[in-house]
Amino acid sequence: MAKKRSNGEGSWFKRTINGTQYYAFKKKYENNEKFKTFYGKTQQEVKDKVAEYEKGRKKPTTDSVSTTVGELVENYVRVVRKPKLTPRGYDSYETIIKSQIRDLKEYDIYNVTLQNLTKDKCREYIAALQEHGYAAKTIKKVVGLIKAALQNAVSEGSLSSNPLNGVELPRIEKTQKTFLTMEEVDRFYNMALHIEKPGERFNHAIPEGDYSYGSNGLALAFIAMTGLRVSEMIALTWDNVDLENRLIHINWNFSEVNRRDDNGELIRNENGLVVKDVIIKNPKTDAGIRPVPLNQKAIAVLKKLKNEKNPPHNLVAFSKKTGSYLQKDALRLTCKRICGRAGIPEVSPHGLRHAFGAVIIHEKHVDAQVVSKLLGHSDVSTTYQYYSDVYADILAQSVDVFNDDNSNK
Repeated sequence: MAKKRSNGEGSWFKRTINGTQYYAFKKKYENNEKFKTFYGKTQQEVKDKVAEYEKGRKKPTTDSVSTTVGELVENYVRVVRKPKLTPRGYDSYETIIKSQIRDLKEYDIYNVTLQNLTKDKCREYIAALQEHGYAAKTIKKVVGLIKAALQNAVSEGSLSSNPLNGVELPRIEKTQKTFLTMEEVDRFYNMALHIEKPGERFNHAIPEGDYSYGSNGLALAFIAMTGLRVSEMIALTWDNVDLENRLIHINWNFSEVNRRDDNGELIRNENGLVVKDVIIKNPKTDAGIRPVPLNQKAIAVLKKLKNEKNPPHNLVAFSKKTGSYLQKDALRLTCKRICGRAGIPEVSPHGLRHAFGAVIIHEKHVDAQVVSKLLGHSDVSTTYQYYSDVYADILAQSVDVFNDDNSNK
């Protein structure tokens, strides 16, 4: 049991962790929201840790409070967070700094000094993000980064309090999901495989007899028939295709990040374009590594893609323009065009993945556990949550078995 102290002196107690007993000291320091706990095998070890921590706590100085919000966040990302971030995560933070903090025209939060940062200024900044048109989910991420940087400054003793504490964020409204029907997926598939012919010329840049949407269209058709993530489709190689057993094996994900120097600045080539680094790695979770069975339409797409000679990196689908990996932006644009020509609701390439899941659930009443394995969800609850409306519809239909002609009499 903890030995309580008065007047903010903290309290001692013991705790067993993995079979080993430790001494512990808990104390709430000024300007910190939570208690800080120190552990050690002896009381003296704990006391030494407390002394070292308290020695490092400093009162705010003129230099620290004159630092701007932008400078603080940049330092937090590039010094504190960078060692723990993946290249993609670091790139995401740098994008936030540029787009929503440094270059936001509606409000210059970047140059506001910590000394002048108030709750009202924080509220004005959030309102400016809303005025710009950013979604509540994006605003939460941006403000979360700034708040974490401010809290780190508080913990280090260079800031007395966090102005963002208690400031409300826009409410994230639950959006109504729209899934394609079986008939719409078929229309998308057929349009994605459209061949240029007299009277139906969709792409004059390619000769008659070729696919109107090229490798992008074939890749999108394959996603619609397998439910793959876009990153999984881009990274798919012929080494992972087993046509004999009608299977593909998902082992890799594709991601692309901006190349940056040690200061976080973008590196550009001689044409002024940002240099990109390609990262091919295993899926985030073990569930992402999985076999995916192929239906006849998926196999048909693979056979068409098999005609390409000497694919780079042995890729199933690749960009003929660059001679390398498919580009996500190009896939999004192609997907939009196909939806328009097919006369179906516009979806993203990722939306095709979810359309695949919705169709097999709605048409075949496939169990969520099976759908979860097919899509590579780490937890079946993810499947239930995302397709809750589809399963609710099936549940409502399931009781119809008890209806008869006399039920309404």
